[in-house]
Amino acid sequence: MKNRIIMFVAALGVAAGVWAQSADELYQKGQSFYYQQDYEQAVNYLEQSADKGNADAQFMLGYLYYSGDGVAQDTTKTVHWWEMAANQGNVQAQFMLGAFYYNGQGVARDPAKAAHWWQMAVEKDMPEAQAFLAALYMSGDGVEQDSKKALELMEKAATQGFPDAQKTLVEWYTDGKTIDKDKKKAAYWQKLYKENPNKDAEKTN
Repeated sequence: MKNRIIMFVAALGVAAGVWAQSADELYQKGQSFYYQQDYEQAVNYLEQSADKGNADAQFMLGYLYYSGDGVAQDTTKTVHWWEMAANQGNVQAQFMLGAFYYNGQGVARDPAKAAHWWQMAVEKDMPEAQAFLAALYMSGDGVEQDSKKALELMEKAATQGFPDAQKTLVEWYTDGKTIDKDKKKAAYWQKLYKENPNKDAEKTN
């Protein structure tokens, strides 16, 4: 009986030790197992961390449900975890939610909600979000059409080196359909786009 009590107390100690681990520690373990491609353990630790409120773990867990690594693919759970992370300010989750709502992936298509989440990411100066939100303002999809605001956002993204934004500005300044033609500005952005090493990386992904 004494030995059973000792074993029980020891087991409680181990359990308490696991629970005592912080959300950050659990996230780091989950991330480590992910890079080792031990997805089952990665999900285990990420779920614990996410349940404790770690936004990075919530985003990563949502990604695993999106990719199907270690779990069955489930876009509903992806959206759930990304919304948890996005509401805590995780910029990657905010951007990806925008894409999901724009494309109607895992949720009903809603350009206005896409604009909402991209705006949140724009406030953190994310160039991809700036470019995507700019496109919405140019087309008036989900927001009130505003070519001036679209141009401002697209130039911010291009200035940060986002190649798609630079390419888009070349098109806008060349065709004159959305903004006034400007050969000098078109040539300027064309030069930066050609010299941008990130555009080559995008082609290989």
